[in-house]
Amino acid sequence: GNIKIPFWLQPNKYYKGAAWYQKTVSIPASWKNKHIEFFAERSHWENKVWIDDNYVDMKTSLGTPDVFDLTNFLSPGEHKITVRIDNRVKDIDVGQNSHSISDHTQSNWNGMVGKIFLSAQSQTFIDNIQLYPDINKKQVVAHIRVKSETPQKISLLLSANTDTRNAEQLKPLVNSFDLQTKDSLFEIVYNMGERPLLWDEFHPNIYSLKVQIKSNDGTNEKQVQFGMREFASEGTQFTINGRKTFLRGTLECAIFPKTGYPPTDLSSWMHLFQKAKSYGLNHMRFHSWCPPEAAFAAADKLGFYLQIECSSW
Repeated sequence: GNIKIPFWLQPNKYYKGAAWYQKTVSIPASWKNKHIEFFAERSHWENKVWIDDNYVDMKTSLGTPDVFDLTNFLSPGEHKITVRIDNRVKDIDVGQNSHSISDHTQSNWNGMVGKIFLSAQSQTFIDNIQLYPDINKKQVVAHIRVKSETPQKISLLLSANTDTRNAEQLKPLVNSFDLQTKDSLFEIVYNMGERPLLWDEFHPNIYSLKVQIKSNDGTNEKQVQFGMREFASEGTQFTINGRKTFLRGTLECAIFPKTGYPPTDLSSWMHLFQKAKSYGLNHMRFHSWCPPEAAFAAADKLGFYLQIECSSW
């Protein structure tokens, strides 16, 4: 008969369907009245979670971590966590050849990779931080989302620093806010001093911004890395911090034949980008997929430009 031979790598065994994971955990007494989350860094790709046979939620992300709120499902003591991952294309179809799921490159693998953990924090916590550097005004604008169960007054502290030697010491900033709703968004301008260190491929200066809140529920903090940079265009050319630059790039289609899925650790991405830099490149395009967080951290450290695309073609 007619035998179709694919032109891409094929696994020895191909599984398409549901994969079930189950684990019994013991929740400590200290987690009582805490906000509890289940974090799965990269699932492939429909992710459903149950606690003690009680259905929690479903996530279908291909580019960002799945984070489930388990606060109302977990109390101190033993509990059974059930996770169901399904790699079949159903209602959400990202396209026949999208490298986020296709067999051509990373393969339509099934399961979870990267960090997988349960975490507990105070009921009043920082849900999200978005940073917008402005090199002309020498500042970074922080959009901080805070979630809380009760209206109250909180203290919010911002503090930036860098490992670069002889860098200017930056002053911490403290603000007080009234939380009126369960979900509050604050916009805070942080001054980066008189001589902020700029980021580009030749000088990849990185800052770390610590955001800390103090509330009736205790202290909660998060850290976010960022660079002071402005990527723009001038006529038909690109500029970085006002200087013309040239993107010398290559393509990345999620090709990891040893595993079939992308690495999630920093050292693997440092190795990949350093190899590209050794050939004089400074840029990588991720074709119809988004790499894990470690890729962004490695690019920040090495002064490497990333072009990220959605998980759909």
